[in-house]
Amino acid sequence: MTHPIPSDADLINALTTSYQNGTTYSPPSHSIGAFDLDRAYELQHAYVARWQARDSISGFKAAVTAPPMQKAFGLPGPVTSVLFAKGARDNAQTIATADYRTLLVETELCYRLKESVSAPLTSVAQARELVARVSPAFELADPGFGAAKFTGEDLVATNIACGGWIEGPAFDWANHNLDTLNAKLTRDGEVLHDAPAGSVMDGQWQALRWLINQTVAKGYTITPDHILLSGAIGAAHPGKPGHYVAEFGAAGRVEFQLNG
Repeated sequence: MTHPIPSDADLINALTTSYQNGTTYSPPSHSIGAFDLDRAYELQHAYVARWQARDSISGFKAAVTAPPMQKAFGLPGPVTSVLFAKGARDNAQTIATADYRTLLVETELCYRLKESVSAPLTSVAQARELVARVSPAFELADPGFGAAKFTGEDLVATNIACGGWIEGPAFDWANHNLDTLNAKLTRDGEVLHDAPAGSVMDGQWQALRWLINQTVAKGYTITPDHILLSGAIGAAHPGKPGHYVAEFGAAGRVEFQLNG
């Protein structure tokens, strides 16, 4: 029996309801067929606009920044999405696996700007000059598809695993080479990864500039209240219960307890 293809409004309603209720997404490609990246961003934009009736935008992120992940998802390069206020968690907070559908833990650097930006930047120096604050961070990614098979375009359309984040304390970033910082992630003392921050794209400042330019190109204005996550440093790890600590050397640390 052939099922009718849902309208965009019905599709977005279903995604919004799933996110609100904490239930798994049905990948859009399962109901509307294969679609390209431009169409994926159209759906993401509509999804974000619908969710803004319930929540505010707290920031923006770069995702799928590693070439092996891009190849695995069939994407031509890194992608971007929105972070909602619903996802904010405090440093050293205890959180529950039940609050997520498919939790993945990532280490990142988090940026805030001095002033609002709505036009693309022409240089890395411009990006650096705009930065007011840098801090170690976790992204609490949640693809939300459960066991269903999904495409890279499905991931983009559903706002790229927007689960949450933890912003750590700021550090004296101007006196450090961000690319030489290492993110050492442990869970209950077991090292999960120890990776250089410069492994993200072509380095942290290039990644930040790219994220800013991609975000404003989609019509958003980035304000000093927004956070910017420049991409995962090291691998994404399944969210198993335990005490997670990310140590960034001179940049400090961020941590949380995950209970099952």
